[in-house]
Amino acid sequence: MVLVWWFLGFLLCFFWLLTTPEAAPVTAIASGNWSAQSTWDSHAVPGDRAFVVIPAGRTVTYDLVSGTDIAQIEIADG
Repeated sequence: MVLVWWFLGFLLCFFWLLTTPEAAPVTAIASGNWSAQSTWDSHAVPGDRAFVVIPAGRTVTYDLVSGTDIAQIEIADG
């Protein structure tokens, strides 16, 4: 019986992680290096599972080596 409760708890945690809402988008407010905090509206380098937006007219240079898992990068054209 304990194993059943443990398994149900595990499933609950697993589905909670899958349905956790994503963070707000991190948008480039200036051209610059990815590692520069001044490039981003959050004044921080995008972290794990970030949704990154690079608007038209901005150039962001990825200037570092990182193990960070970015969820999505949207690059606007124009």
